[in-house]
Amino acid sequence: MGSDEDVERAARVSYGYGTRRTSETRGLIRYLRRHRHTTPSEMVELKFHCAMPIFVARQWIRHRSASANEYSGRYSLIPLLFYEPEPAAFQAQAASNRQGRGGAPLRELHADAVARAEAVRRLAAEQYEWLVGHD
Repeated sequence: MGSDEDVERAARVSYGYGTRRTSETRGLIRYLRRHRHTTPSEMVELKFHCAMPIFVARQWIRHRSASANEYSGRYSLIPLLFYEPEPAAFQAQAASNRQGRGGAPLRELHADAVARAEAVRRLAAEQYEWLVGHD
């Protein structure tokens, strides 16, 4: 993936990697951070294992700037995890912005909506377990 040496190598590329001592790596990285030289840090790759609702994953992939792999339901059993909005996040669709929500939270509808969603989740989980049990 990436290491401190990759950041150092990127920073020292203009005059050669062989001109440094091992003890200088830490000092160079601190210097780069202190003086806001961030380009050498872009040479490091990061890897994340993320769990998120499907609707979030679709937006992430749509606007991504990285490679991504997904857990396959074709080859593995899917863990039965479900998203439930917090009461404060349960709002009506905004009148002016059709892609957003607006107004005060609909707390009186939240409990009913959660109960209905739970009934659907329970049925979906039962059907999924029945289907994979007959594999």
